Amino acid sequence: MKTLGLLKLSLLALSGALLSSCYYDPYYSGYGDSYGYYGGGASFVYTSSDRWFYDPAVYCYYDRHKRCYYDPWLNGYYPVGYCPRPIYGARHPYGWNGRGTCPTPRDIRSRQLDRYQDRVAQLQARNYSWASNVRLRQQNNLDQWQRNRARQAADFRQAQANQQRRNQAAAQNQRHNLDRQRAANQAAAERMRQRNAPRQASPPAGWNRLSGNQAAAARQQALQAQRSTQAQQAAARQQSLRAQQAANRQQQAQRQAQAAENARAAQAAQQERLREAQQRGRGGRLGR
Repeated sequence: MKTLGLLKLSLLALSGALLSSCYYDPYYSGYGDSYGYYGGGASFVYTSSDRWFYDPAVYCYYDRHKRCYYDPWLNGYYPVGYCPRPIYGARHPYGWNGRGTCPTPRDIRSRQLDRYQDRVAQLQARNYSWASNVRLRQQNNLDQWQRNRARQAADFRQAQANQQRRNQAAAQNQRHNLDRQRAANQAAAERMRQRNAPRQASPPAGWNRLSGNQAAAARQQALQAQRSTQAQQAAARQQSLRAQQAANRQQQAQRQAQAAENARAAQAAQQERLREAQQRGRGGRLGR
């Protein structure tokens, strides 16, 4: 029972190390954060696209391709290197409830916002039902927070890769500890079995040293065979682990390729809509 308890604790620790697919903690980047979200700091939130992630502290997305923030409520981009001031009273976009991955932005407009520093007034001018409750957060060192937050967002990709490596190392370490625990449990069970085994009687008549040496050699061969089997099992586990890691890398590459293809398709569709709008404009002028 004690052994099962230890194994359960180890499995729980392993699962905790792997559950990191939704949030990225900016504390790993070495920057301070003074706003409380998700139990310790305003974490960035993953989306279904490799291009975008969501920043709940400012209710905006970050575009990794353009390297700047995008406001889903004002439909425009902030300047590169600028993080909007944090607000409260706003809503997360597209009905996101704060759990799991956030939806990607829709109907993206490639324009830079005018008067972007006057965000609250612009939100209220859009007549959103919740906009009258929006207020800027008033807190010391907000300018420094904005600069640090913009830098965190720009460094997100590398920080994400670093965190994935940490998770993989933690998972491998947990699996190694589980294997060691199982081996120790098996050794303890074997010692207990040997202690409880009945003692052998005195050598029977006719026993001599030669037969005793043969028995010792047989035991030695059996021990070597057992060690060989254990080594083969360890090699098989290692090979299985390497195969799993290769499969994970291949899946990651496929997801990234799919995300890039989706981004190119979205950009092409946007350019096509722009050309159609321009053609309609020229047609209207010619008609007049």
